[in-house]
Amino acid sequence: MGRIGITYQDVSAAISTLQAQGKPPTVDNIREVLRTGSKSTIVRLLREWKQQHGLLSNKDGSLPNDLLAMLKEFWLNLQTNTDGQHQTATPQLDLLMVKQAATALQAQELQKKHNKLELACAKISQNYARMSQELNVQRQALEAKNKELMECQRQLGMAENHVDYLQNTLFATEDKLIALQDDYLFLSRQKANLEGQVKQLQKAGIREL
Repeated sequence: MGRIGITYQDVSAAISTLQAQGKPPTVDNIREVLRTGSKSTIVRLLREWKQQHGLLSNKDGSLPNDLLAMLKEFWLNLQTNTDGQHQTATPQLDLLMVKQAATALQAQELQKKHNKLELACAKISQNYARMSQELNVQRQALEAKNKELMECQRQLGMAENHVDYLQNTLFATEDKLIALQDDYLFLSRQKANLEGQVKQLQKAGIREL
């Protein structure tokens, strides 16, 4: 059974991965992520992805007629101002030269776009690196806060245990105080009884005398 080729979904997922890494979705980068697939297939699927996202024109790459006419007129004027050798050139050669000049202009425009894209990708990569660094700093700060929270919870548990101990001690002290109060009342009554008995004995002794 033959190996199943890559699909549009595979290429789309690989492009999402590259965008998250701040890398441009080139054929080589996509193949590096997928680790499989022919370059021709990747080119076709990448072109389809660009069309789906409005990043690729549906035109055949030819120049507009107005631009061709302007370039042809420029070339004809250039021929008029040069020596007679150029006047023998055929219209086909003129058109070929015009297309060559137009292609050079297209190449320059593409190079400008490429440079802008490189700058944009570089900025995205820098922003991604900065955000990753900030995320690491925030993660470290969060870990430190978690450690502080755990320490606070430990100290709180110790404080709650100490409060329970003090409450139990207080309850025991109150019980002892109540017992002492009962003993005091009992002794006070005994003292009063003894004082009464002493007074009676004193009165009886006086009478005997």
